Amino acid sequence: VWNEAGQKLIEFCQENTLVIANTLFQQHKRRLYTWTSPDGQHRNQIHYILYSQRWRNSIQSAKTRPGADCGSDHELLIAKFRLKLKKVGKTTRPFRKTSISALLTTLKP
Repeated sequence: VWNEAGQKLIEFCQENTLVIANTLFQQHKRRLYTWTSPDGQHRNQIHYILYSQRWRNSIQSAKTRPGADCGSDHELLIAKFRLKLKKVGKTTRPFRKTSISALLTTLKP
């Protein structure tokens, strides 16, 4: 169940080919909520990890850590990604000789 803001989030993700990480995995309810009301009666999932659909197969898990001592009514939200990075070779641009005399003639009125 979501409200208007939740619907806007879903539309935003669809328009920008984003995935909501913490909705991909089945978790126990206590691993889903990210906020608890001051009286402890209400718990909601109000924080999300969004990432490009290109990296969809890289996510391994996303869950909260209830009880983590972060001094807040918000829970710590953690995601694990598996990435394979390539070493990019250094590209060099060929040195281009510039004719100074041709440059000077184009600058003269």
